[in-house]
Amino acid sequence: MCDLAGGFNLNVRLEEDDNNNAAFDLNQPIDDNNDVDEVHLDEPDDDVGGVDEVDHDGVDDDGVYEDDNDYVDAPVQVNQRRKEVPEDVRKQVYQALLTRSNSGILHKKYTQIVADQFDLHLRTVQRIWRRGKTQLADNVPVVVSSLKKGRVGRKAIPIDLEALRAIPLKDRMTI
Repeated sequence: MCDLAGGFNLNVRLEEDDNNNAAFDLNQPIDDNNDVDEVHLDEPDDDVGGVDEVDHDGVDDDGVYEDDNDYVDAPVQVNQRRKEVPEDVRKQVYQALLTRSNSGILHKKYTQIVADQFDLHLRTVQRIWRRGKTQLADNVPVVVSSLKKGRVGRKAIPIDLEALRAIPLKDRMTI
C-alpha cells in the first residue's frame, strides 16, 4: 500500500530542516516575524519603473488615454442580449413597430430604433414584424408569440387510464 503513494507515508510529520525551522503545517496560523521577503500589493514596484510606456499620441498600450500618467479606468460594459423574448415584450415590440409604420411600410431606421429600445437584436425585431405582416395579409389575428411552444421541453408520455384502473388499489405504487 505504501508503494502506491510514491514510497512515502503521508501520515508522518515532516522533519525539521537544517536551520531548525519546523515543517510547514497548514493547520497553524501564519507567523508574521519570518525573514522572508514579503510582497505588498499596495506599494509601487521599483523594479519595473512604475510607468507604462506611452506613445507620442498619449495612448498607452491598453488604448486608454492618459494625462500626466494618471490612469483612466474605463468601465467595461458587456451587452448580453437575452436568448428568448417573452410574449409580452414581443407584443410591445410589434405595437411599437405598428405605431411607427406608415400604411404597413416600415423604414429601416425604425427597426433599429425599436431594437435598441427593447435591447434586442435587429433580426429579432425584423422577424417579429415580418410574422405580423404575413398574418395581417392572410386576414388572421396577429399572434407574435414564440413558435417554440409545444416543441421544447419534456415530451408527454401517453398513459392508458383503463389499464391503470384495472390495477387493484393495493398494488398501485406510482404512475
